[in-house]
This record gives sequence, C-alpha cells and structure tokens, in this order.
Amino acid sequence: KSPGPLRSVGAGHSFTALVPTSGSLVSLDRLTGLVAVDKARNQVRVRAGTRIGQLARLLDAEGLALHNQPDIDVQTLAGALATGTHGTGAELPALHAQVLGLRLVTPAGEVLEISADRNPELLDAARVSLGALGVVSEYTLAVRPRYMLRRHVWIAPTQELLEQAPELARKHRHFEMYVLPFTGHGAGITHDEVPAGTPEHPASADENVLADLRKLRDWLGRWP
Repeated sequence: KSPGPLRSVGAGHSFTALVPTSGSLVSLDRLTGLVAVDKARNQVRVRAGTRIGQLARLLDAEGLALHNQPDIDVQTLAGALATGTHGTGAELPALHAQVLGLRLVTPAGEVLEISADRNPELLDAARVSLGALGVVSEYTLAVRPRYMLRRHVWIAPTQELLEQAPELARKHRHFEMYVLPFTGHGAGITHDEVPAGTPEHPASADENVLADLRKLRDWLGRWP
C-alpha cells in the first residue's frame, strides 16, 4: 500500500509546485489513447495520460483536430487541462473550454461521471482543478474537422514589435514574439488558418519551420 497523500504527476511542465508530496505520486503515462470518436458530433473520448502531441496525431488520423493547441505539446492532457494551459490566440479560449465531460476518481475512491447533464455543479471546478478534486482518468472533448495553419516568422526591432503587438494579435489567429537579448531585436511569429480549398502544402510545414530557424540562426550569427 502506497503512503498518502497521493498526487498525480504529468510531464512536469507546470512552473508551480503542484506535484511535490511527502506521500506518493500517481503516473497516468500508461493511460493513453482514444476511447471513442464521434465525428457526427465532433466529440472524442480520450484517456487522461495522453500527451498533447500524441492526441494531435491521433485526431489527425481521424480527420479531426483540437480547436486550439499550445506550441509545446509534451504535456499530458490531464496536466494541461488541470493547470489552465491556453496556447496563443486572442479570440481563442483555453484548452479547458473544450471539456464537455470527464471521469473523476475522488480521494474516497468514488468514480464520478461529470458533464453538463451529470454532476453539472462540478464540471467547471473539475475542468481546471489543479489536481485538488482527485484523479481524472478520461475526458470528453469538443474537437473540429482537421484544418491547416500557415506560419510566418520574421525579425524586427523590439520596440517596433511591441508597438505593433496589439494590432498583430487582433489581425492574426495566433501571434507571439520573442525578445533576443542584447540585440535590440525580436522575433515575431504568426499562424493563420488556411482557407478551405487552398492547396494543403504550398511548402510543407516542416520545410517552412526549418527555413525560419535557419534564417534566425544566420541572423543571430552576425552578433558576437
């Protein structure tokens, strides 16, 4: 018998000390994969230990996708949801907005099915629970048909990027920027959804990303 208290552990991506315990850690690494796919309703049932990147590939194979996805995808689904992971996009909700239901194992060992129809008073609390309500084993998520994003990366003076940031965030589906210390410059990154009917890959996504990284590497290489 493992000593308590019990805490769930995911990928360790969270910046806060949610996991450390004098008791025992529970890993959901073997609790992964899709349980059910409902394409007519754009819903899936997925096990809580599934990594975000793994889930994206599983959904892609079904012709589906998450409404919004963070650029770091090593987190477990349960960990990303429990800590309010958001991704970028001023008009896009955080990941937990797509949670329609979940299965929760309480500290007392009770298994609860939580949704808008069953235990609705717990749904909002359980979406971003920080692990305080128990261990989530499965989620029902709202998804959407698969879609494509076009990525653009560029270098500009930091002050220029800061001044343009509100408009760039309004204009693009996703906008983010990184400051390049001691250079006076930063990197801007946008992603926009490719309209339906557009050829899927003007250039492959991997080729575009590699080209962007090479440009950034070459540009930084000019600095001592």
